[in-house]
Amino acid sequence: MYVGLYQNHLPRMDAVGVVDFDSDRKRIQACDRARELQTYLQTDSSSGRTGGNRWPIYDLVVAGCGGLALAASLLLEGPAVLNPVSITAAVVGSVLALSLGQLYTES
Repeated sequence: MYVGLYQNHLPRMDAVGVVDFDSDRKRIQACDRARELQTYLQTDSSSGRTGGNRWPIYDLVVAGCGGLALAASLLLEGPAVLNPVSITAAVVGSVLALSLGQLYTES
């Protein structure tokens, strides 16, 4: 890991002005542009995960709703409801729900 950082990543970050890297003295100093990266480096201290990622919760909600819809359709209508159109509609609905969740959290 040290070799990759020393020979690849630090020189690249130096080239774009994020850090000032002196390979001879083995010194690294953050530049002003490093502040632009702070939003990507902050962690949610309560969960220990980067940025307090809520996607597992959204995935669980969509999967739960899909499971309930599947169970209800099997109980009410029987297996005939599981045709390609209803499966496609369920997938599109799930993707739409996840996209709206992402739009909501990023705004």
